[in-house]
Amino acid sequence: MKVHLNSIPTGSHLEVDLSLTRDEANMMLEEVGGCELLSDLEARARLEREGTRVTLAGELSAVVAASCRRCLKDLETNLDVDFRTTFLPLPELLPEEDEEELELTSEDVELSHYEGDELDLIPLIRETLLLEIDPSPLCNENCKGLCSKCGDDLNQRECGCDRASYDLRWSALQDLKKKPN
Repeated sequence: MKVHLNSIPTGSHLEVDLSLTRDEANMMLEEVGGCELLSDLEARARLEREGTRVTLAGELSAVVAASCRRCLKDLETNLDVDFRTTFLPLPELLPEEDEEELELTSEDVELSHYEGDELDLIPLIRETLLLEIDPSPLCNENCKGLCSKCGDDLNQRECGCDRASYDLRWSALQDLKKKPN
């Protein structure tokens, strides 16, 4: 969704509602893998313009499906995320040529840029969504995972397998240890 900055008078604001269907939103997550949205993505934002500076603040919500990284149980997570960033035209963000180093402040982290008189909100929504999704979710902190031998879910029951790790590559050294001197 692109917003024409000329539609926001300087010193004023614009309220924007954005809705992406489940399929449209999942296209933004294709490269992530292992998760998908179960609902449409809803976002509400307020754009404020002061001269060339545009401040965007809003929230987005969606339901994300993923799998526990230990036991592979299906998980659903409700995302309700607040976001905020400030946009400046690209030339104002470029550092002076004679500066050797550029030190970033905490405010600089929330800076982004725009070119021309349009601001595309989709990349910001995508970035916010990607940063908020847990890359390796757990069903709970004490998840025991799956048995490495039989594959049973150890949260359901103990399987009785001997899970002592033994690497066959070290078996020759193990035999040396058993021999008397």
